[in-house]
Amino acid sequence: EDIDLPDPIGTIIVDVTPDAIGADWVLTSTAGALFEGSGDQRLEGIPVGVWTLTPAAVSGYTAPAPTSVYLDVGWELTWDVTYVAESAPVGTLVIDPNPDALAAPWQLLSTTGLVNSGSGDETLENLPVGEYQVLWGDVAGHVTPAASTVEVTDAVTVSAVVVYAAAPDPLGTILIDPNPDSISAPWQITLPDGGSIDGTGDDTLVDMPMGEYTLTWGDVEGWETPTPNPVTQTLTPGGTTLFSMR
Repeated sequence: EDIDLPDPIGTIIVDVTPDAIGADWVLTSTAGALFEGSGDQRLEGIPVGVWTLTPAAVSGYTAPAPTSVYLDVGWELTWDVTYVAESAPVGTLVIDPNPDALAAPWQLLSTTGLVNSGSGDETLENLPVGEYQVLWGDVAGHVTPAASTVEVTDAVTVSAVVVYAAAPDPLGTILIDPNPDSISAPWQITLPDGGSIDGTGDDTLVDMPMGEYTLTWGDVEGWETPTPNPVTQTLTPGGTTLFSMR
């Protein structure tokens, strides 16, 4: 009497790591059988024989190579399919505005836009390789440096270093205009630092520091000296001050 024997089968458990990526895979046998799936699955009733599992590509990960195993009757085989994250090449950027006490503000830009911002010294790690631009912010009383362009390369530390120089004292202009011009009247002007300049007739003094200036008109024979005399005026940053006999 013929006895019906159960089909020779086993179980395959596909375990994809990491679970979150849900990677696709194909399971094929030398007999031509085929199963397709994704992520973790338990496959029961699988015919015995040699099976090959081929993982699909997943962006950002390195897929394991296809592997083959033999499944025997009643076996429960766990297939470990581990994807390894591809580490994008990264580098480190040290942002170093000086003097440190200024805590100068800055913005870091990539080709696609703003990456980070801050003030003072900072070390930015794990930046994707590529070109970056550091925009330096204004600090009162100092000259703002031009933007810095840096190239971040794989596994290398690069620096963006600038120095904020103190801004020069704001300067102005002094116009001296005695009248009539023909007499070339003499004058002396006392500077904010206590020094003095002597001259005659019309003159223009440029790049003069801000502060108080006192001008004294000299005597000219046959002419009355103007009043008041001396005259004190204040030169403001970038301004113009006129001393005139009009």
